[in-house]
This record gives sequence, structure tokens and C-alpha cells, in this order.
Amino acid sequence: MGFFEDAEHCESIFFPCSDHAIGNLLLMAIYGFILSKGSGWIADGAERLIDVLPGPLVGGLILPVLGAVPDAAMIVVSTMGGSAEEIKEQVTVGVGTLAGSTIMLLTLPLFGTMWLARCDLDHKGEAIDKQCSKFTCKSMTKTGVTVTKDVPLTSLILLGSAICYLIIQVPAFIYANSPGIAGDEHYFALAASIVCFLVLAGYSVFMIFFPKYPKRILNAIRGKRHVLNVLERLSRPLLFQREVIRSGPRPVVSAETAPLLGSTNQDGTDRGRHQPRGLPAAHPADAHRPERLRHLGREWKAKAHAQKTRRDYGVAEEGRAQEADDDDDDEKPQGPLTTKQKVAIWAKALLWLGLGTATVAVFSDPMVDSISTLSHIIDSSGHVGFYISFIITPVASNASELISSLCFAKKKQRKVTSVSFSALLGAATMNNTLCLGIFLFMIFLKNIVWDFSAEVFAIIFVEVVVTVLCLWRTHRLWKGIVFLLMYPAALGLVFFLENVLHWH
Repeated sequence: MGFFEDAEHCESIFFPCSDHAIGNLLLMAIYGFILSKGSGWIADGAERLIDVLPGPLVGGLILPVLGAVPDAAMIVVSTMGGSAEEIKEQVTVGVGTLAGSTIMLLTLPLFGTMWLARCDLDHKGEAIDKQCSKFTCKSMTKTGVTVTKDVPLTSLILLGSAICYLIIQVPAFIYANSPGIAGDEHYFALAASIVCFLVLAGYSVFMIFFPKYPKRILNAIRGKRHVLNVLERLSRPLLFQREVIRSGPRPVVSAETAPLLGSTNQDGTDRGRHQPRGLPAAHPADAHRPERLRHLGREWKAKAHAQKTRRDYGVAEEGRAQEADDDDDDEKPQGPLTTKQKVAIWAKALLWLGLGTATVAVFSDPMVDSISTLSHIIDSSGHVGFYISFIITPVASNASELISSLCFAKKKQRKVTSVSFSALLGAATMNNTLCLGIFLFMIFLKNIVWDFSAEVFAIIFVEVVVTVLCLWRTHRLWKGIVFLLMYPAALGLVFFLENVLHWH
């Protein structure tokens, strides 16, 4: 059946469908966008729990588990088809989502992180934070990134979790020629699923009681959310802020706060006698603005000027220790939240979590149907569904991880770059445990034959290579090219094993 030929039928009750390849491509783009929004809402809701739950619990368990919900939903939906023939066609979408998501997380974002976070290397071969001169910034050997000690440990944990694949893959090789292969593999799938959840539990306990890595993630997320909150305050109508300040009591300016807010006379005129050192003077046109807003703007301008000076002249940050990557910065003490504030945070968090989860659950089914229909149009055997889902679904389900890792990398700091590496490796570990455990449990329930040897080999191959490369703490830029090439190499490896060596 050709690419532009029609499918045999199109049946859908609630969602639009198409008999044409172009129509299914359009539907996949629409559903993929909606799924990416849903995954973003789940991530936003999970991040809001940072303020009301223990940090290690959020960073070590809640954030990774909720981040795997979109992939898990796609996997479950792909195994829920009615007849055995439908399940056989759609299960390739599930394994494509699992393999594509895992391999994509370990290749393309790691290259993007290294490219954006690359810095000059000093005489010891370590990256200099926030310094990338124009003469060496594109060099493959003179620039790179340096990560903290927990990145090699996280990569070893990733490789250890890959043993879950072998529990089902080894029996699949042994019973490959057996006439009752589905029954022979039946309880091995259940055993592998149980092992996956046990490894997930052990990994979560380790992350909770090893708080360094979750703390770094939380600090980075808090910094991102702080910026978003400030922008939200600045986006409020200026008239509303002015009325609130006019209606409220005038603040009492003490000797301690005067240098921050500026000296104000009894007549309300601001002479700027106590202008903070290093802050630009207030413009006369800003006199009608609220004092809080004027001070916040001057403070931001001063910080931006200081950062630009350090970036232009390569001056290191003040107070930077020799081994700054070994210890985390202490969090600034904040006052306890009131009950009303906690209720508001919980309400917003649950709202975004519920909305995101519902969106992912509802639109995963039509996404799988569109991929299966397009696969059937291109090739009646249905095997093309794996390659389509390998490329399309990981982008939609892991959009939040991709954006966060690239945003963190732009800071060109060792700790923040380490957060990007660890978050991507941790997300792949969740695929090896949570998503694989759910997939194997559905294989057990539906009595599906495990004929995904080529896909498993590609996943383990990529994870071994990535783990070996991540054992070093300094990564020169040429390693990023290796990460980038691993993505098409894995896809080509699956094609070679299935179509040349006939692995199943």
C-alpha cells in the first residue's frame, strides 16, 4: 500500500480520524502538541509541590514518577486494543515509545546540553564556568563541560536498571522457536515486571536518602520558579499596584531599610540620598511608579550589569570555592507558610496535575490510533508503527524534560549542567523501571508474545555507551557529537537487526 493511498476504513466515535496519510500526519501533529501541553502541566503541578512537601521526597520520587506518566499512558493505551490483531499492530507503538523515549533522552538532549553549556577548559582540563571565548568556543577539544560526582553515579544506576530487560529477553531467546512461546514467556513477563517495580522502589529510596542530587534539582527548579513568580508580579496592572499601595499604610523606613528603598522625606519626595551603591539612579520619569517596583528594576539592572561584566572579562563569581561542585549551597531561610498559602499551593498543584493527567490519558488513545493507521497505510504489516512512534511520541511526552535541560544548560555553570545530565539520566532510569514494568505487566495480562529483541538490544547498547562516556567528569565537545550520532545509529541498528538478521 503506498504512502498516498487510503486506509481501508476509519472508525472513531469521539475524535477525528482520517483515511489518508497526510490527514494522519496532521492529526499526529495536533495530538502531539496537546500531549506536550499535558506533560508540561504535569511538570508544573509537580514543581509546585516543592513548597509544601519535603524536598527529597519531591526531587527523588514525585518529579521522576510524574515525568514518566505521558510515556506510561502511551504504553498502556497501545496494549488495550480489542482483538489480537489490533493489539499486535498497536503494541509496536508502545515499544516504539519506550525505546524512542529512552534513547532520545540519552542522545539529543545531552548533545544540546553540551553545546549550550560548553566553556573553555583550564590547564587542568576542567571547564571554566561562564567563560567561552570566541576563538575557542567552537573547538571540539578545547571546550566542554565539567559535571559533579553524582553524574557518574547516576549513569551507573541507569546501567544497573537495564538488567530488567534481560529477565524477559533471555527467555525470549530460549523459547524463540517454541510453538507455545506466549505461554512459555507468560510468567517471565510477570517476574520481570515485579523486578522493575522493586528496582523502582529501591531507586526512589536511594534518591530520598541521598539528598544531594534531588537538592540540586530542587534548587534549579526553585530558581526557575522564582523568575516566573517575579515576572508574574511585574505583569500585573500598574494601576492595581498603585491603588493597593495608596490604600495601604505607608511603610516605615528604618535605618536598615533606607539604603535599600532610598531616603524619603515626610512630604513624600524621594531625594535618593541613600542610593544603594552599584545601582543605577532612578530616572525622574519613574517617580510616579511604586517604590517597590522602582527598587526591583534597579536591582535587576545592577545584577545584569554585574553578570555582563563578569562574562565580558572572564571574572569568576565572588566567593567561588575551589571545590564548589562537591557541596551544595545552603538554601536561604524562608518564613513558614500559612495554612491559607499551603491550601492555595495544593489547589494549584492538584489542578495542574489533574488537568495534565486527564489530557494525557484522553489524547493518548487517538495518538496511538493515528500512528497505527499511518503505519497501516505505509505498510500493511504494521511494523512501520515502531519507527513512527520512535521519532514522534518522545518529543511530545518528554517536552518538559527537553526544555528544562536546555534552559539549565544556558547558564554555563557546573552545578546546573550537572542537573541537566542527572535529570536526563534519571528520566531514562524511570523508563527502565516504571514504564518497562507497566509494559511487561500488560504483556502478562494480554498474553502478548515478546518479539522485541532488536529494540531491547538497541536500548542496552545506547545505555552502555552513554554510561561509559559519563564515567568521566569532564566531557569535551566531541563527546556531544557521539551522543548526537547515537540516535540515528540506534534506529539503524533496529532496522538492521529486524530486516537483515531477522531478530524478533
